[in-house]
Amino acid sequence: MPLYMHPESFCDICKDSFELFSGASSPKAPCALSCGHVFCRGCLMHVQPHLNRGYTTSIRDCPMCRERYSRDCLKPLMVYTLPFTNVTPGGHRAREDASQQGQASRVFSSLNVGDWMRKGKGYESKYS
Repeated sequence: MPLYMHPESFCDICKDSFELFSGASSPKAPCALSCGHVFCRGCLMHVQPHLNRGYTTSIRDCPMCRERYSRDCLKPLMVYTLPFTNVTPGGHRAREDASQQGQASRVFSSLNVGDWMRKGKGYESKYS
């Protein structure tokens, strides 16, 4: 299932808008962590790594919830923008405005990014 974001979504670290159609390698492209939080690629590349016996590791902490992640496991997001009429404060549910789209109303309930991310590649068992 694709991730639908509001066109005015922004990175919670730098407060800049995401470049939604710029490609996965762009510094302002949205990337998701295994915990479900989404930040721009540039900010995630600059999060301070953990040190292990004085050596830098690839393990970092999510800036929002402190769940550990590896920089190698960043997931670039393919984002579809729609005119939203109803977004919950947590941003997990969205409904497409059928009148603006000219199609039958489709409701996207329980779009839970955290659950979606946890299904990928056994990340939690590898880094927990």
